[in-house]
Amino acid sequence: PFGSVVAVSGRSVRVTVSVSAALAARLPLWGLQLRGDAEWAVRAFRPKAVAILREGERALLQAELAPADGRGVPSAARLMRAVLLATPAIPARLRLGVEVQREGAADPAQHGRSAPLCLPKRELGRFLQRIEDSDRTAR
Repeated sequence: PFGSVVAVSGRSVRVTVSVSAALAARLPLWGLQLRGDAEWAVRAFRPKAVAILREGERALLQAELAPADGRGVPSAARLMRAVLLATPAIPARLRLGVEVQREGAADPAQHGRSAPLCLPKRELGRFLQRIEDSDRTAR
């Protein structure tokens, strides 16, 4: 985990992140663990029109979410307080940057020392397949 959703309005979300706001804005894909879902049920979203509102220890960003897994955008109630995750679908060099920078996070749940979320092998395959299928139909 590297952040959490603090405000929602339609597809637009404000998120606080424990990494550099510039790094979070560059990530091509955000994994979101929605409130009320199982720990391994991660949704994929592409952040669009990302605006950095505040840099620093509690960086704040605003972005429009576009579903990368073809399943639509969930309700505002489910998005509120969702947890942002780095996923295997982002490039390894960016994922490493997230892992290194979150060591200094103020929120202990976002520290790199915390055990990473492990998706069951079958769920990881489904997660990546949904992203690939959505990309294929978008072309």
